[in-house]
Amino acid sequence: LHVNACLALDEYEAARENLELLQELLEPRSRGPVGLLLATVLLHLNRDLEAGVVLKKTLALPELERDLLVQLQVLLLRLQLQHDEEEEALPLIEQLLLLTEKEQKEKVSADLWHAGGALLSRHGRYEQAEKALRLSLSTKADGELQAQSGLLLAEILILHNRYEEAGALLNNIRERNLQSGQASGAELASLLAELNLHLKRPDQAFAAAEQCFSATDPGSLRALTRARWVMAKLLFEVEKDAKNALPYSIKCFVLADDPLYSPKAMELAIAIYRALGNETDARTTWSELKQRYPVWAAGLQNTALVKDWN
Repeated sequence: LHVNACLALDEYEAARENLELLQELLEPRSRGPVGLLLATVLLHLNRDLEAGVVLKKTLALPELERDLLVQLQVLLLRLQLQHDEEEEALPLIEQLLLLTEKEQKEKVSADLWHAGGALLSRHGRYEQAEKALRLSLSTKADGELQAQSGLLLAEILILHNRYEEAGALLNNIRERNLQSGQASGAELASLLAELNLHLKRPDQAFAAAEQCFSATDPGSLRALTRARWVMAKLLFEVEKDAKNALPYSIKCFVLADDPLYSPKAMELAIAIYRALGNETDARTTWSELKQRYPVWAAGLQNTALVKDWN
């Protein structure tokens, strides 16, 4: 009762002291609800590190009620994502992905599913990322968050050659933008540029890349890098204009260090340099590619592009 009174009066320090005393008096199997409340109070006091310790200790208690277990996991995951503790957060996201569909929709918010999907995507765990992002899209959320989840999911689908699904998602976002009188941003434009490149629609790809460059919102560095890579591909492979393609490809790995697009752009730059008869810069770029993105370089070792250098 005293704890409840303290909380009602926003006296979090007094509540913390009482909860810590209470925890000591209880049997381990009865400490779960107190641990959750104590962690929440510590968060109100901006003592995030201590809150994290309490949550981990509470999660280790025996025979936790399932509903309480999920609440603890959700709170700890939110805290870890807030503090960029990515490696610690990954196993927690995996556990939440094993919940029943009803629990996933009722116990985990759309913004947490989106953040989890983004983290999984950054770590190349695309199947799980797709599941998390689809959960974000299926949970009631504001339009902006829905658009962000849709754009990230479209990126994953394009990466795995699922162009029809990606196109449907992107068109849906574009339609919603038109209905709300909102300009399409750099992210959407750059994804449409790449999608149209793969679908061999060069005119639409050119237009979308240009739209990305001229967008009023700057967009992410990835969006800009993606659009530059698309433009370099179009100029070199469609327009046969190696000279103008080169600066676009170079910017993708000099101004960015993007695990998806920078190595692709370096491979393209090597091809462009060789087409221009510039073997010196082609070899320099190949050396840099091997150093910066060894996995990508390993996949190129026996290709016609570089095999005479090995």
